[in-house]
Amino acid sequence: MASIEVLDPTSRTRGGEIPLAPRLSDLHEKALGFFDNGKWNARLLLDNIAQIVREQHVSDVETTLCEYDNLDHYAENAEDTAYIEQLSRYDGVVIALGD
Repeated sequence: MASIEVLDPTSRTRGGEIPLAPRLSDLHEKALGFFDNGKWNARLLLDNIAQIVREQHVSDVETTLCEYDNLDHYAENAEDTAYIEQLSRYDGVVIALGD
C-alpha cells in the first residue's frame, strides 16, 4: 500500500517575545509615519487610521503616508541602516503588513 506524506504549512516562531514600543504621551507637534509593504489592504488600513488621527488632532500632528517597498526585507534585518534611518525621521511610526 502506498503512503502519502502530509506536510504542515504553518510556520514556527523565530525567537522570543518582542516588547511593544513605548507609546507617545501626546501627539502635539509630532510627526507620524505610516508605512506599508504594498500588500493588499495594508494601505487602505493606514489611510483610514491616518484620517482618524487627522480628524482628532487636526492642528496638533503632522501625518505622513509613505509607501515603502520591500518593508518585509527590512523587517527581517532590523540592523539595516536604511530602515533605521527612514523610521527615525518620525516621532511615531505605524507599520501595516497586511494581506
